[in-house]
Amino acid sequence: MTEEVTDEVAEEAATQAEGSEQPPQLSFADIGAIVSVIDICSKRGAFEGTELEQVGMLRRRVTAFLDHVAPQPPEGDGETASEEPAVEEDSSAA
Repeated sequence: MTEEVTDEVAEEAATQAEGSEQPPQLSFADIGAIVSVIDICSKRGAFEGTELEQVGMLRRRVTAFLDHVAPQPPEGDGETASEEPAVEEDSSAA
């Protein structure tokens, strides 16, 4: 596996050296990953208390951006794909 990664890095370096470099790409998934990284680091205690306010503000701005630009679900008959059907519980089961 390390060999595959090394090969990919070498190919990318060769492409950049040839001058046919593509402009950097950043997707909404990448931006969403930023929020995930912030959450994981926070849970693991990677930030000092004095840094938490700035980290929280950055997370809030990134989340607000994603909420603003995220594709809105099409309006239909009031049901959305994210809604799960109601599950009835059998009260006679012991």
